[in-house]
Amino acid sequence: MNLKDKVILISGAKQGMGLAIAKKLKSQGAKLALNDRVLDDQLIKVCQELDALAVPGDLSDLDNINKVVETCVKEFKTIDGVVAQHAYMSMGKFEEHDVSEWWKVVNTNLLGSYVLIREALPYLKKSKGKIVVTSSYWGITGWPEASAYASSKSGLIALVKSLARELAPLGINVNGIAPGVINTPQLLVDAENLNMNIEDVLKLYAENIPLGRVGTAEEIAEVVTFLLDPEQNAMVGQIINATGGEIRGRA
Repeated sequence: MNLKDKVILISGAKQGMGLAIAKKLKSQGAKLALNDRVLDDQLIKVCQELDALAVPGDLSDLDNINKVVETCVKEFKTIDGVVAQHAYMSMGKFEEHDVSEWWKVVNTNLLGSYVLIREALPYLKKSKGKIVVTSSYWGITGWPEASAYASSKSGLIALVKSLARELAPLGINVNGIAPGVINTPQLLVDAENLNMNIEDVLKLYAENIPLGRVGTAEEIAEVVTFLLDPEQNAMVGQIINATGGEIRGRA
C-alpha cells in the first residue's frame, strides 16, 4: 500500500467500522479528516490518538456537508479519497414505521453520501482520487422491518455503479462495500428490535454465516484500504460482498 500523505475524508469515523478504517489508514501513512455528527469527547479523543483533523457535522443536515469538506480542504489543501461510511438506522414494521423517521434513514444514508461526494468532487478531480461507499448486504437481500435502511443501502449500490461509469473517465475510481453482519455498536439496534441481548444476537446471525461468526470492523477496514490503494485501479464500480460467505453472488 502506498497511502503515505494521502488525504482521506471518512464520515462516521468515531466508532465501529469508521474508526477501524481510520486506524488502518493511519497505519498506512494517510492524513485523516474524521467526521461524525458532533464534536464530542469521543471524536476529540480519536482525532488526538490518530493525529487527525476533526470535521464534525450531522450529514442528515445537508447544510453541514459543505462545512465538513471546506474544513478538510482548508487544512490539507486537497482530498485524495472519500470513505462514505456514516449510517443511521432505525427498524420497525413497514406499516408502522413513522414516515418522517423512514425518510431520515434514507436522507442520512443515501442523500448524505451523494452530497458529501458531490461537495468533494472538485478536489477529487484534481487529485484523481478514490471513493469508497459503505452499503450493506441488506441493500442486496432486503431485510424484514428494515425497509428504510435496506432501501437506502440499495440506493447506494446504484449510486456507486452510476458514479463509477461517470467518473472513471476523469480518473476517479469509485467502488463500494456491502458488509454482512459486523460486530459494531449498530447491532444494538437489532438487539432492541429483536428484544434480545447482544450476545444472543451475535449467535443468531452467526448461524447463517458460512464463516461461523459475524465479521469484525478490522476485516472491513482491510477491504476499504485495498480499494483506496493508488495502485488498485482494475476494480471500478464494484460492490465487495464482505459477508463471511453469506452473500456470494454479484451485485
